[in-house]
Amino acid sequence: MAENKKIRLYLMTLKGYAVLESMIAKGYAQLIESVVVGKDQSVDNDYSGEIIKLCQNGKIDFYLRKNAPESDAEFSLAISWRWLLDPKTNCLIVLHDSLLPSYRGFAPLVAQLINKEPHVGVTAFVANEFFDEGDIIFQKKMDVSYPVKIKDIVNQISTLYVRLALDICELILKAEPLPRRSQKQDQATYCVWRDEEDYLIDWHNSSDYIKRFIDAVGSPYKGAATFFDGNLIRILDAQTKPDINLVQRDVGKVIRLEDGSPVVVCGTGLLKITDARSNSGSSDILPLDRLRIKFKDANTI
Repeated sequence: MAENKKIRLYLMTLKGYAVLESMIAKGYAQLIESVVVGKDQSVDNDYSGEIIKLCQNGKIDFYLRKNAPESDAEFSLAISWRWLLDPKTNCLIVLHDSLLPSYRGFAPLVAQLINKEPHVGVTAFVANEFFDEGDIIFQKKMDVSYPVKIKDIVNQISTLYVRLALDICELILKAEPLPRRSQKQDQATYCVWRDEEDYLIDWHNSSDYIKRFIDAVGSPYKGAATFFDGNLIRILDAQTKPDINLVQRDVGKVIRLEDGSPVVVCGTGLLKITDARSNSGSSDILPLDRLRIKFKDANTI
């Protein structure tokens, strides 16, 4: 193997950790020039500590993102990476949470689960100067059965990341060219970045949609949000309930309590909230002991 046939890894989250762990276990540590570790305080666990520990145990050079020097490696591999990398310095391979060209952009897995896509997947592609438009190397997909929480999907999809990464490593180790095919630009769809407002529940949506939304932005993310007694709270779990014939559909209002769990009027259908916490997560909201409650979004406070 030529000296420059090395990979610099840019890693975050469980997916990055799983790939590094598998590369070491499969004997591909010799390919790793260094690891750049990202940190993200907006998720429960960014796995930066676990990734660093793997590097230390495997005697692999690593750097925190802001301290990383330039690399002479021929390849870079970015997993769950949130920051721009220069695709002109080497062959930059990105693993993306969708079957490109669908769902280019930010938080594609969240968007796919909200939209009830029948399957999700991962694409390994060669980055270029355009937005997720580079040539596809490999793709793998998996079926999704709803309801499902994003934490469970992340655990499952991490295995696809591992398989793609190991396939790429094998080709690099053998000095074989990576397969490349261009994306079909006319089939492209896009996701925009998400911020705190995007966690808010819109009670005008159907109960089915809101249930998927709650499941899609739960752990490792902050959780779906709404306002209760003027305070922001997080809805972490819920169940859809059969609709009733309402002569006046006041969305967000509680129609009844079931063992202290509020059943909320949605745009269509009803939703029983089974797990609700303060925004800090320090206290449970349930069980409730009063009926006259309305959950609100930011526009109705």
